[in-house]
Amino acid sequence: MGFKRYATHLWQWGWLIILGTAVAGSAAFLVSQNTTPIYQSSTQLLIDDAIDNNSAGDSRLLLQQRLTLTALETAPTRPVFQETIERLTLPLTTEQLASMISVSTLENIPIIRIRVEDVSAERAALIANTVTQVFMEQTQAREQLRYAEPIANLQQRLAEVESDLETLQSQTNNWSDQEDTAEQAALSRLERQLNNAQSRQTETFNQLNDLLITQARESSRVILIEAAQPNLSPILPHTLMNIVLAAILGGLVTAGIVLLVENL
Repeated sequence: MGFKRYATHLWQWGWLIILGTAVAGSAAFLVSQNTTPIYQSSTQLLIDDAIDNNSAGDSRLLLQQRLTLTALETAPTRPVFQETIERLTLPLTTEQLASMISVSTLENIPIIRIRVEDVSAERAALIANTVTQVFMEQTQAREQLRYAEPIANLQQRLAEVESDLETLQSQTNNWSDQEDTAEQAALSRLERQLNNAQSRQTETFNQLNDLLITQARESSRVILIEAAQPNLSPILPHTLMNIVLAAILGGLVTAGIVLLVENL
């Protein structure tokens, strides 16, 4: 009997429940329409481990995971945000820009995604692409810095050896026509020094070349695989979802009020 009584009350006041549902749904629609839309754009980056393809699978996987985690930590940092603000002349602080950006990774895949949310679809895409470019440049600069000092030392040594070689070559040419025994002995010494300098030049050049090859092999790279494009479909507000949820809630609240009043 209780169920039938409740059903009767709900039927009698059905128009009010429908009205409450409609009012709640309409209110949600108006609120959604007056809410500033938020747009999202994203880029995708591949973290290239630059490791020898013959390396063991487990070792390569661990290295990729480590590099990907490092990228997750270094992409959303103040230097990246500050450089982005300066390049685009954004009226934002680094904290405000940071709140607009999120960085995530795909599970077990060395790919990171940089997402930017903004009230402008075009600016969201522009910021996403600029943040990505700045991050790639700063990553490359850090990798080059690892080998900068030893490369500079070898280049300086090679320049010194080549200078000595040029001097010895000139002196040898000046003594090449001498027939005196003492002068011939001096020429022989110069020739030995010249040969020694040529050997040092070859050795230093090979060391420099090997170091450059090692740098190229061991330095990780960040490769852009998908640039951001303006997405004109806002991610917020969820107008349809808001209307449906508000309408359901409005109907339930109205029905509850009806049953409460009828049972007083």
